[in-house]
Amino acid sequence: LRAAKEVEGYKKLIDHYMDNKYTLRYSGGLVPDVYQQFTKQQGVFSNPTSDSSPAKLRLAFEAAPFGLLVELAGGKTSDGVSGRSVLDVQINAVDQRTALCIGSANEVDRFNDMICVVDSSTWDEPPPAAAPAPRAAPVAAAPAAGDYAGLSPAQIEFMERRKAERGY
Repeated sequence: LRAAKEVEGYKKLIDHYMDNKYTLRYSGGLVPDVYQQFTKQQGVFSNPTSDSSPAKLRLAFEAAPFGLLVELAGGKTSDGVSGRSVLDVQINAVDQRTALCIGSANEVDRFNDMICVVDSSTWDEPPPAAAPAPRAAPVAAAPAAGDYAGLSPAQIEFMERRKAERGY
């Protein structure tokens, strides 16, 4: 809860949870909290960052994989800065860290409204392209529709929707 003092809007979000009698739990871990969300079919995990509390979650190994699972299950994610999906953040380093909000779509939207102060109505256009980061190996193209061996129909639909959104 240290972030409530340091991140503008986070105290207001915590107050909203308290005023509306949310059950607040803090396990200190992304895995048990996301497991709880799947079990209860609702909830939110937030890990905002500030100058004195930098990002702790690794994008490639924690935030993005769990983000994919939650979005496939109908939830939503936020990068905690722009309000966009954590799956839209380009991975530039193996140990790259990120802020994260992950969970029920309505709760992630509330987080974005209070923390990121974003207007998601302008998201019809793709995010601005960042300068490409140097990479050690070439990046493979997005898989074709037939390259989804072993995925469920819902996963294939999700991947096709993501490809269409990103213009592949």
